[in-house]
Amino acid sequence: VTCLLHSLPSVLNVVLFGIFEFTVFGILGVQLFGGKQYSCNDRSILLRIECVGYFECIPGNYCTPPPDDDLNEPMLVERKWERDFFNFDNLL
Repeated sequence: VTCLLHSLPSVLNVVLFGIFEFTVFGILGVQLFGGKQYSCNDRSILLRIECVGYFECIPGNYCTPPPDDDLNEPMLVERKWERDFFNFDNLL
């Protein structure tokens, strides 16, 4: 027990350095990549200007079918320019 208490200042020092490092690289990531991780829900479209209209989506390929629909029928989905789930828009 005394050994753990004696090592506590060193462990706290490492934890504080880790928090500092996370904050610095987080700020850098937000500045460099913030707002740049958007994409069209039609994965064949790469540019925002082309992400208009509708496309046929087979369920399971980035679209979910309505509850009472046939699972194998392609469905018509509106193209949307959306932010990806994993992004650099904030540190949290």
